[in-house]
Amino acid sequence: MRNQSKNLAQALRDALRKHGSVCDWRCIRDPLPTIESTADWKIDEADASILYVGVAHPPSAYHIKKQKIGIITIVDTTTTKGALKHAMTTLACYAKAQRYEYRVVNESFYYDLCKQTQSEFRRHCIISLLLPNYDFILFLDANIGVVNPRRRIEEFIDDDADVVFYDRFHPSELMPGSYLVKNTKWARHFLKGWANYEQRLPHGFHGGDSVALYFHLAETVTPDRPVEIAVCRRVWSKCHSWRDVFVALSCMRNIIGETVYYGKVKILAKGTGWARDSFVTDGMWSPRRDFMLYDMEPKRRRNPRPLKIVLPSDADPTYSYYGKFAGQIHLRRCYPGNTTWRYEPMFFIEDAVLEARYRQLHREIHYEKIAALSRIHKFLRGVARKAEKYILRESGWVRTIQASIIMKHLWLINMHSMAEDQSSS
Repeated sequence: MRNQSKNLAQALRDALRKHGSVCDWRCIRDPLPTIESTADWKIDEADASILYVGVAHPPSAYHIKKQKIGIITIVDTTTTKGALKHAMTTLACYAKAQRYEYRVVNESFYYDLCKQTQSEFRRHCIISLLLPNYDFILFLDANIGVVNPRRRIEEFIDDDADVVFYDRFHPSELMPGSYLVKNTKWARHFLKGWANYEQRLPHGFHGGDSVALYFHLAETVTPDRPVEIAVCRRVWSKCHSWRDVFVALSCMRNIIGETVYYGKVKILAKGTGWARDSFVTDGMWSPRRDFMLYDMEPKRRRNPRPLKIVLPSDADPTYSYYGKFAGQIHLRRCYPGNTTWRYEPMFFIEDAVLEARYRQLHREIHYEKIAALSRIHKFLRGVARKAEKYILRESGWVRTIQASIIMKHLWLINMHSMAEDQSSS
């Protein structure tokens, strides 16, 4: 009977593979994975070679409630499956080991329900539609992978928060490509509002959903500060590069502050989220501190180098990723409870070194933020003469005392700009 069932399951998988309706990712759910994708996303298990040295069960230090948690990755026609295969395979294996449900969703299935034209906004609409199927969803970009399968998503669930984000060691700070969301009406409404912010983007260089998240969050949790938001929006409308966008982001972060809770939204401080950028430690990682890494792409695998105290960007040649495992992941060996993966020890980093790196980058980002705030006046030249009209248009309403205060500030900004121009000439 067991052989008959096995043969039947294999025949069904072969048929699905032939017709291309479901990927062959057996590591997700038995007997077939829950997946919405195309045949192009199959993972060939013949080339897998990772070794497992035993079974380690999840820690029982805290009580794990029986909640349905889904890990969702959304792909589109531009996603390069080869470069992302490694990261997504780690997620698939991790989901099987910890008994989560992992789904790879093709956004083309939702074109009729989510009318956004840009994929980065449409994905938040899709998550809002999938949310009723789960208690929680951990949304992850396709290039985020697991390095420590013993850690659990429940560590980051907060009864007081419907949506949990984390800050990056990056000038843009808030990470739009990964968040933990609870199945509530408020959370679904928040995600749809974020997705629909596409219609309110300024012309020119706008920075996408990462900048829109700041404005949507501020308008949601600080509705009593329309004047300040209007000024930051003015800066946003004048951006021509990422350097300009960072000025708008710094302006908005100055409004919402650096606290943890923003109503029903929680923002985890740098270095305390479930994932972090690989460039923070030049691709090396801490087995005790790290859980997931952002930007696990094979094209960035290199030999390790001494750490440099710099703040790299995606275009920086020092931005590296290294293979963490002693071979590739063998999905047939990914079964519930198996969280013992073999790694390359040469890529480990000591916790003290990681902490020092965190402090250094945090300090550099803070200095950059102060410098960015000092450049705001360059985006507001000439606004003081028409401040009242502009503020009323952008904020919708504003009390007279608020208008007079902000116009006074803008007048001072203009005076500073004129003095700066005269001194430079």
